[in-house]
Amino acid sequence: MSLRRRLALLVAVAVAAAVAMVAGLAYMTARASLTAQFDETLRTQARQLATAPTIITPSGPVLIGPLQVSWRGVNEDGTTTASPVDVPVDATELEVAREERKDSIRTARLRGGEVRIATVNRPAGGAIQVFRSLSELESTLRRLRGILLLASLAGIAAAAYAGLVVARTGLAPVDRLTQAAEHVAETQDLSATIAISGTDEIARLGRSFNAMLTALDASQRRQRQLVADAGHELRTPLTSLRTNIELLARSDADPTRSLPADHRRALVRDLTEQLEELTALVADVTQLARGDEVPDEPVRLDLADVVTRAVRRTRRRAPDVRFVEALEPTPVLGRAAVLERAVTNLLDNAAKWSPPGGQVSVTLSGGTLVVRDQGPGIAGEDAPYVFDRFYRSTAARGTPGSGLGLAIAHDAVVQHGGSIGVHSDGGAVVTVRLPLADPRPDL
Repeated sequence: MSLRRRLALLVAVAVAAAVAMVAGLAYMTARASLTAQFDETLRTQARQLATAPTIITPSGPVLIGPLQVSWRGVNEDGTTTASPVDVPVDATELEVAREERKDSIRTARLRGGEVRIATVNRPAGGAIQVFRSLSELESTLRRLRGILLLASLAGIAAAAYAGLVVARTGLAPVDRLTQAAEHVAETQDLSATIAISGTDEIARLGRSFNAMLTALDASQRRQRQLVADAGHELRTPLTSLRTNIELLARSDADPTRSLPADHRRALVRDLTEQLEELTALVADVTQLARGDEVPDEPVRLDLADVVTRAVRRTRRRAPDVRFVEALEPTPVLGRAAVLERAVTNLLDNAAKWSPPGGQVSVTLSGGTLVVRDQGPGIAGEDAPYVFDRFYRSTAARGTPGSGLGLAIAHDAVVQHGGSIGVHSDGGAVVTVRLPLADPRPDL
């Protein structure tokens, strides 16, 4: 059963329960009111007969007002006058005849149905009993039950229809959401969205769905672009490796075409450098691919410790460059491995462009990290693109590298809620700003 039908059924059941309760209360109230009115009319008729100057005999039907009733007299000893209604006198009615009670009323069952008996005492002694069939009252109550039943059924049917209409209208956004999800599942088209109006929960769900599709579409586009860029960048080193390896293979297979020892050593050295470059490129691409994963929870750490470890690592790889540090304790909330990789990339880039014997200064204060080298700096036309993936300036195309180091650093800084920028001032100056954590005495 669909959700729409379940909602309509739920509304119908709820309305049916409410209507049944209201109808039951209405019927019981009407029955009590009609019965009380019937009894009061019967008592009034009995009092009229009891106070009449003469009694018509033999006792039988008599017209009192607009109604015809039967009656009989009851003596103090319990005997009765002749009557077409043969009902024994009970103890309560005998008390009325003896003037121990003012009146009584009860129901008796006869062959023709039930009758209501009202007994009142007479000023002259004894009592008068008036009999009236309950068929008229029961007929009225049957008509009332029929009317209430029809009204209840009509109300339940109307409520069920209204519930179906409301469910169809209210669930229309859900239908559109379902159609959009099915379209995405069938076509893999993440650009599909649904029209949203209103501010209710369904509208919020639709907006969340659209936001999810937008995020997934953006992530998919980034992945496709990364794969395309990585394929382009991998093509050159792979081609070079293949060419050199084939050259070595042909040299080994044909002794007449063997390479001189110095050429062979140069070729092996080139292969080693190309493998290192390829390894670094694969590592960088893997790091970027992991950037879309849900990261671990950040922890409180001292950014100065992270920078110190990165400087120590870079110093081993660039022994001909001098690193000057001026680091202040800087508490941040972050992921140590991600931040260390980002800082290392910045330092590697600064070391690569610094001349032999040059200096790279690293300062950290108030959540701001500045890495300054003594290289040629960043050309004005290259500055807007240095953090793009696989971007390499004209000057950098003849040097080793994949063009991913600064892109990885940029992504890491943005993940931590910071900003990164670059400008030239006698060399390249990279500035990273990260939000500080709440200060603590232990940092």
